[in-house]
Amino acid sequence: MTSPQLTAILEKSLPPFSMGKKKVAKGDKAGHAFHGNQYQQVGGEGVEGAKKLEGAISDVLRNNNVPYDVQRQFLKADVCKNIADRMGTQFDGQLGITPLDKPIMNVYGERVKPLDQCFTHNDLWSEGQYLDENQEVQTRWTYLGDANDPKVKEYLADGNQQYIDDHLTRGDTAGFAEARMADKETDDQSIRREKVSELIHQWAITANDNRVQSLAIQEVAKEMFGIKTTADWDVPQDTQKEIDDYRSKNDEYLKSFLKAQYDLTQEFLQKNNITSVQVERGFSFRDGEIPDWAKNLFDGKDVAGKQIDVPLRPLSSFTTSPEVADRFADWIPGLAPKLVIQGTVPANQIFSLSSTGFGCFPENEAVVVGGSGTWTVRKATK
Repeated sequence: MTSPQLTAILEKSLPPFSMGKKKVAKGDKAGHAFHGNQYQQVGGEGVEGAKKLEGAISDVLRNNNVPYDVQRQFLKADVCKNIADRMGTQFDGQLGITPLDKPIMNVYGERVKPLDQCFTHNDLWSEGQYLDENQEVQTRWTYLGDANDPKVKEYLADGNQQYIDDHLTRGDTAGFAEARMADKETDDQSIRREKVSELIHQWAITANDNRVQSLAIQEVAKEMFGIKTTADWDVPQDTQKEIDDYRSKNDEYLKSFLKAQYDLTQEFLQKNNITSVQVERGFSFRDGEIPDWAKNLFDGKDVAGKQIDVPLRPLSSFTTSPEVADRFADWIPGLAPKLVIQGTVPANQIFSLSSTGFGCFPENEAVVVGGSGTWTVRKATK
């Protein structure tokens, strides 16, 4: 399951423990019994790793002294924060975030000092004139900061009022600039995290289908990890054009987004001393829609324990819970056939978890770097 390109990437980015080189060498030649995915053994260390992983993620939730459903919201909020913080400020221009050193334009179209140079009353307030209802010229000041800032609310009759009379600004204005800069940093962080949240949410809806963002992510992941063989996915020509257009503008952002998730995941697994995890994935096929790899599994014979090569998408969802896998195998009730594939994957092949990126906590989801690999088959229990 691990290609030479993926191996090279992982060895550069991870500690040596995660590659398990001796195991790979044993089946590194075609025809060997372990050739293909050398890690796909069921049970043992992988089962222990799955239990340890579930406990580690639950520990993250228990750190929040709030109701369970709120904990899950906090979990994803923390995920978005951690990914956005890891990505940093390099994409601020793309996200429409104005740098501190860019001159501010007031409502009159006048260029004033950059925000990081604003430290006095006159820096934060722009003087102008207007005609009142009696057609008399009056002075008004435009506040260049956040009108909802508690430090200036006392000067505003209405929190949303933009212009105020001069005499109302003659109080203690110390700290206005610092407060505005702090507000801006908070707003900027919110924009960065919102973009991450958008992509995380998109994965939760679907990792494939005809969603442009999801399919673009799959393409980028395939290239990043050097995956050669993946499950076929029929994409209409017009959708592929949308994907290409989206990638032309967002490729570097997506690469950074995926790398941040992967790095956070590996750090989480290493911190909890998890080197391999047993995962499972349930399948339910409609009549006439059985893929080639599964057609010979339904000949009336017991397929339990059978080894089979299964092509996967570049990023593929699995679960550490057999019960969840069985539920997904019964996703289309009343239709057959239904089966589950299971196997043990090394930590370095786990792309994300509910606590580090893509992944649903109630489903014990673990997103795996996919491609072609050998898995053990079992029948679903439902």
